[in-house]
Amino acid sequence: MMWTDVYYCNWNVLYNRQHIDHKILITSYENSVIGCIDPYFTQELLMIYADNPLLIWNKLSSFRIHSPKSIKIKVKIQALLVFLYQYRKNHQKTLSFKLFTQDIIRMDLELEKGNASTLYDIPIIRKLKLLEDNRYCYREMLAALEQRYGISFSRLNLKIEQLCLKWHELRMILLKCFLIKSVKVKQEAIIKSLDEIEQFEIDVLNHLISELSRIR
Repeated sequence: MMWTDVYYCNWNVLYNRQHIDHKILITSYENSVIGCIDPYFTQELLMIYADNPLLIWNKLSSFRIHSPKSIKIKVKIQALLVFLYQYRKNHQKTLSFKLFTQDIIRMDLELEKGNASTLYDIPIIRKLKLLEDNRYCYREMLAALEQRYGISFSRLNLKIEQLCLKWHELRMILLKCFLIKSVKVKQEAIIKSLDEIEQFEIDVLNHLISELSRIR
């Protein structure tokens, strides 16, 4: 995984226009050329060359996965270890679900809505959409590793798909809250949804560890 700035990503619509932190998946490194996948924007294999400022800006926050022709299964395990480390790190940084639940239940709908022009522009709705999209991004990155290295993540992909749907369901519940202008009516559904999401998040992490342990 490599942290980037979209300002230097020439495949991105914000290239040379705006500085925003971003991340991509490194799939190869050869002759000072990095191959990468950016599933947020394209499924094509992208190349970053040595003269790209991106490499200088991220020199200390990148890793390399060498071609399987030169290094075999050991590299596949290293790639998974890096992914596992980052996934666990992101999971630990997630806000406590109990606190998150209380924040939503006590939310002032009018204050949260603010000057949003549509329901989909409301900050909490946008954040939940981002969480959902990030989970889909995990799945796309796993798919890229599957294709590149011949590793199967079928069970894990199914779990991530289910997790994405759970985040989507929560977003739909909150959209209804804004439509009917009441959180109380949907309080039980919100609590149930977040409890399920928490369990799915833990389940996905455990399955990721299980998938890693299968590879020798």
